[in-house]
Amino acid sequence: MEASRANVLLATTRDLRPVVHAWLERDLHGPPLEYTRAFVDLMFAFVSARLGAADDAAKLVEAARNILIPPATDVHGRLFQMFRYRIEDVLAGRSAIRPFPPEMLLVAESRDRRTVRSQAYTIQVVESGSRILDPLGLTNPYSQWTSVTSGVGELTELTREENPERLAEGIRRLLDESHSLSQQIKLEFWECLLPLTEQVGDPFTAELLFRLPGEILPILSLPPKRRQDHQPAFRVLARAYDRAAALAEGEFFPPLLQACVALMRNSWTPADRYQAVADLGWPLFRWLNTLNARDETAEFLYETRELWPKPLEYTPDRDSPIEEAREHAIRANLIRTVLATVSNGMDGLLGSLVEVEKLLLAPASGRSNLWLRTPRKVIADCAIARLLRTQGECPERIRHIFSRLAPVGNAFTTAAYYSRIHLEIADSILLAIPKMPVA
Repeated sequence: MEASRANVLLATTRDLRPVVHAWLERDLHGPPLEYTRAFVDLMFAFVSARLGAADDAAKLVEAARNILIPPATDVHGRLFQMFRYRIEDVLAGRSAIRPFPPEMLLVAESRDRRTVRSQAYTIQVVESGSRILDPLGLTNPYSQWTSVTSGVGELTELTREENPERLAEGIRRLLDESHSLSQQIKLEFWECLLPLTEQVGDPFTAELLFRLPGEILPILSLPPKRRQDHQPAFRVLARAYDRAAALAEGEFFPPLLQACVALMRNSWTPADRYQAVADLGWPLFRWLNTLNARDETAEFLYETRELWPKPLEYTPDRDSPIEEAREHAIRANLIRTVLATVSNGMDGLLGSLVEVEKLLLAPASGRSNLWLRTPRKVIADCAIARLLRTQGECPERIRHIFSRLAPVGNAFTTAAYYSRIHLEIADSILLAIPKMPVA
């Protein structure tokens, strides 16, 4: 990353930390506040390391250590080690994808099997909700209680491979062998293998991005028989757009964009379509924006113009709470405006962003909150869009949003250890910073 860009993003990261801390201090109290704040500081340390600020990262790690290690449980100690492991990998120039050492994942022995399971679950909840700790999305905190089998376990040894040539050979072999597996497992392979291409190099990444549409378009070109049939496919597309955006010499892969069109046209319901395009929208934006693909973006938005939410779908009745389907439509509409900035510039983004923020902050008549549940992805999307549009002003604007949000509850079974929702929102926002374009 060029130094000038890193410096701008590092300044934003530093300004954002007290804003996030103030939000945590408003919502949380006692040990859960202390522990959650320490884990958030480890996230800031990871981003600082990504931006080349080793001193910042070291200070943040030390501050978190002082909270998590002396008085904390084994759960806090394990999670601290896992975050530190990722941070040290980045500072050493190693891949932050490789699996943790097996001994780091073990919890302390106990005669009470229920305690062991509970501690493992409490660790895995944070791991599964963090793309810092689990960039491949392999962790399932409920695996102890389920018998669902998956081919993803076969990827573990491959993720330990550090030789680029052997890694490329292993990826090709697994993808070739996946043709005999179920559609879901084949897509899981693609989802987990695409991030590994970063360790092999750009030519190999491009090779797989050329190959992917042939695997995914036949699936997306037909209406799904079940709601979940297309869900792995849009996660694969998000990974593909993310890797395409990272190529040093950007390439445009028209079939990859057509896969998004096919997904939108053949979704189970409009709500499923909006959820899919909202979740893959930010990687898609980064790819198109990196290429300065103004014409291609305009053509994509025109071709899909009838597939985006209509005003009645994303403008809620102020006397009724916002249900999940309308939440997806709100996010999709914001993403459409974000994509339009590639061809039309930033001016159009502000109006859409302000409208979403009004919804985010407005209480419903006779209710304490307009939203049925904490709209964690809407909160993250608004913060990331603010980062995108006005990096210099965004910490202050995000402070304004956080200060007026309905308090985020901490009622999960893990509440004594940390606030799960706060951690997931912080993880989403902070991981977006190193990928931000700088004007």
